[in-house]
Parts: sequence; structure tokens; C-alpha cells
Amino acid sequence: MIDILKKVNNMKPKYLNLYLFSKAKSKMEYEVFSTKSTDLEMLSDLKTVIHNQIHDYIVNEETENPIDYNPLINDKNIVQKIECSELHKLSEFVEDIERDPILYTKTTLAKSHSLWIIAIVMDDGENKIISFQKIRNKTFLENKKMNLILDENLEKFDKPLLPLESKIDCICSLNDDNPIMYIFHNYYFEQIFGFEEKFRNEIKEKLEKFENRTDKSVKLDVKKLFSKIENNQRSLKKLYMILNNDNYNYLTEENIRKIEEKSENIKFNRSNGELHLDEFEDVKKILNLLNDDYLEGILSQKPFKTSNKIDL
Repeated sequence: MIDILKKVNNMKPKYLNLYLFSKAKSKMEYEVFSTKSTDLEMLSDLKTVIHNQIHDYIVNEETENPIDYNPLINDKNIVQKIECSELHKLSEFVEDIERDPILYTKTTLAKSHSLWIIAIVMDDGENKIISFQKIRNKTFLENKKMNLILDENLEKFDKPLLPLESKIDCICSLNDDNPIMYIFHNYYFEQIFGFEEKFRNEIKEKLEKFENRTDKSVKLDVKKLFSKIENNQRSLKKLYMILNNDNYNYLTEENIRKIEEKSENIKFNRSNGELHLDEFEDVKKILNLLNDDYLEGILSQKPFKTSNKIDL
């Protein structure tokens, strides 16, 4: 992240521009709008927000080394990273921005659309950096310095465009040999890039691997398991990680017995060698087992559960 901080620091405010994305709720069809600002002070403020956020994470010992993206880790003090090549919508976003979209006006949004994302692009011809911020709510405008040229007319919004005190959700330097997206806020990053649909699609593709696992001493209807959690965000992410890491191999009679012996409170709903999914609590226990969430204290040797795994 030090390299991207240097690039931001060296970027002149005049090379910044701000783009707005709009879309209808729960749909991925979107529109992109350009803005143009003659207010260098405002552009400098945008740059400062980005610079300070990256700098603050770098000087924090807990976060200076970003970890690989894990959707189950939601600690806001931890920076995660993912290769830009995995973000299929990123290239689509960049292409739409480079097509020189029309200027934003308050009357140009498609019917049922609302503003969705703020993208800040820094491009001096040598370096191209882009950050994204998911718009949190409808009252996101309030900085009086936000002067934009709209249809060649200077306009000052009554309610305004970007809360400068808010932090960006993710950022990448597109000119790097292997561009990396640095993620500051998992939840909104996933909303921007449509990751819930990615989770569902990849889970469906990998269910066969689960069914064809080597040890079948324990039976489980994994398709039924998926149907029970496909609209539960947390459980969906957990099953995605389980299949992604081949953790379905943890489903053995030996592992179930080991967990039940360690804790009097954990008993799996099963009979005749098959795990049942009568209640959602049954689903949660199975997901916790497959995600290896049942741990033991090094000193107390007491069993406990956690999914927020970070390598020591």
C-alpha cells in the first residue's frame, strides 16, 4: 500500500475527477455520469481524504500488511486485498467511465434509479488510480464547497454530493503490472461488485465436488443446505469459503464425534449416519463444523467458536 500512497501523494488535484453511478434497487443495471469541477480546493480535499485513509492504515501496526480477501472477516481495522483480475465488474466500470459519460444533472436518472456509487479517478497519464465509495443513504450531500459544472453552468447544490469525512471503501492502481484492489470496508465492497451473486454462482458450481467427496461416512443433502441459506448473507459467505477451501472433507464421523465429546452443548441432529436440517440451528452447526469454527483455548482448553480467522 505504500506504493499507492506515494502515487496519490504525487497526484495533482487537477487530475482528479468524480463519477456517479446510479441503479435501481436490487438490480445490477446501472448508469454512469461524469462531473467536472473547477474548484481545486474541493479536488484537493478529495485527494486528502484518500491519502489520509491509506496513511492511517499503513501507520497502524495491525493493518500495514493487507490480508487476502476473506468475506467472513468484517473487522473495519483490517485492510484486505484481492487481485483486480477477480473483479469482473471493475473492467466494465472502467470502460464505462472512459466512454466519456454525460454530465450529471438531477433530472437525468433513469426511472426508479437512485445514486449508488461515487468513483474518484486520478489519472495524470502515467498513473491511473480509482477509488469507490458506496453511497450510504439519500442524504449524502452536504459540503458547501462542492461546486460542479453541469451542462456548462456552475451550480452549487443545496444538499450536496460527498461527505468528505466519510472513508472510501476500496482503491486500486490500474497501471500496476498486477493491479491489487485494497479493501477497507468488506460489506460495501461486496455490494459494489455484486459479490452475493458471485457467491451463489460459485457455490452451485462446486456442490458436485461436495457430493463426490471421498469420505461418505456421514450423509448430508448439500443442495438442501444451500437452499436454506442462499438468502442469508452470513451463511452464504461461510458456505462459499467452505467450498472454496475444500473444507467439505471435514465432514466425517470422527470429526463430529470429536466435537460432541469436547462440548456438552453441541449435539448434531442425525440418525442412521445422516445429518438432518430440520431447524436453522442444525444448518448453523454444520456450517460451523465445515468452516472449522469449533476451537479450543490453548490455556483453558475450553471449547469456543469463531469464524474470524486471521493467521497468527
